[in-house]
Amino acid sequence: GAKFIEAGAGFAWRPYDDARYALLGRYTYLYDLATLGQVGQSEYDQKSHVVSLEGVYRLDRHWEFAAKIARRQGSARFGRGTGEWFDSGATFWALQARYELPEGWHALAEYRSLGVKDGGTRRGWMVGVDRDIGKNLRVGIGYNFTDFSDDLTKFGYKYKGFFVNVVSSF
Repeated sequence: GAKFIEAGAGFAWRPYDDARYALLGRYTYLYDLATLGQVGQSEYDQKSHVVSLEGVYRLDRHWEFAAKIARRQGSARFGRGTGEWFDSGATFWALQARYELPEGWHALAEYRSLGVKDGGTRRGWMVGVDRDIGKNLRVGIGYNFTDFSDDLTKFGYKYKGFFVNVVSSF
């Protein structure tokens, strides 16, 4: 009896002659109705449209700045397959600064905000440190001082704490 649809499209733009700028965008459609027998079953049903846009600017050899905004428009209901759908609109934004340290280390600080329709606004910081492992891999650890995720398809306030960051390029 489960119904799950997730579809997405995205883009990345960076001028071919200048790697200082980047623009990333994504659209996601999600319809999630968990099965009754699923372990760790979802506490809610969801149908959402999420649009996000992120810009990155590398100021110089050491500093990089980014800004992200995302909007979720959709509906949710508590209980599997029962109850009234309610508006689950939310807006997320973040401002990020990254500093390149010696020996391939990078420090990150991000101020983030989540506004939920009829649920108020939460704000706070996320910090991290990464290290380049070779030319195409960066691994790091950080701490999210807020209790929300920047993935607007995830509901709830259980995302405070440590995280691992892995970035690869080719």
